[in-house]
Amino acid sequence: MILASKTLRILLAFSMFGSAVAAAQPTRLTGSAGERYRDCISFTETEPPTAEVLAAAWQAEDGGLPAGHCLALSYVGQNKFAEAAGTLDEIAGHMRLGGHFFFSEERADRELLAEVFGQAGNAWILAEEPLKAYASLTEALGVVPTWSATIIEHWIDRARSLAMLGNYEQALKDLEAAQERDPNRIETYVFRASALRHLQRFDLAAAELKGAFRISEEHQEALLERGNLRQQTGNTDGAMHDWIKLLRRHPKSVAAQAARTNLEAMNVDIEGWKGIDEVDVTGKKRQTESPRR
Repeated sequence: MILASKTLRILLAFSMFGSAVAAAQPTRLTGSAGERYRDCISFTETEPPTAEVLAAAWQAEDGGLPAGHCLALSYVGQNKFAEAAGTLDEIAGHMRLGGHFFFSEERADRELLAEVFGQAGNAWILAEEPLKAYASLTEALGVVPTWSATIIEHWIDRARSLAMLGNYEQALKDLEAAQERDPNRIETYVFRASALRHLQRFDLAAAELKGAFRISEEHQEALLERGNLRQQTGNTDGAMHDWIKLLRRHPKSVAAQAARTNLEAMNVDIEGWKGIDEVDVTGKKRQTESPRR
């Protein structure tokens, strides 16, 4: 069985968006409300249950959408992904109708509205509800300003929901749009390779991975996906090389956990394999010693 690290990109998205809001909010939400929001958000990262209690109490005092947003992120921190997604969709719905969150100029509001819909979509993916994720992310793409760099994130995330639905052709179209907007976004190459592998277009998948490795030779998900592709096309030694390299270079990553699961399914003695350099990039052995299984 081949596994991919579907949560890595999504969890990073939540982390990055939380940081962006915290950085932007002093000019949008000021005074005691701003301080209360900052305090609540800080607990979502360190003590999510405490954040949930604080956010619920704030909501009871008519804390509005900022309180609801903190509550949603507290759910994420506790792996209550469906609750988080539903709350975020509700917040985005109120924002669309003119509910106050971080109001400044109209263009910025559209970008923030898209971000909240995007977070809802990410949470639905984590809740393994790809159809609901697709709906939220389509809403995000419908309102995000075309000038915003965040449109790339929404294309990539919607592609993930489409892949979960098995619609790899449409996922490729979203990823192509993201790739055209920013040719240096390595995730677009990796995710396109994964979609093409599922469609058994192996040569095209390999070409996408070459593009990824031109950007970075150490990218975690690129190593995982190249191992997936190699195993599926019969290059078992090459697959083991990529997965063990991933484990040794990034042992605590989500991608490494998927690689370990793949190797264990093959009964590979991970700790006993001494030869990370025994296989070159084409998967051909450099030495005669075989990995112990």
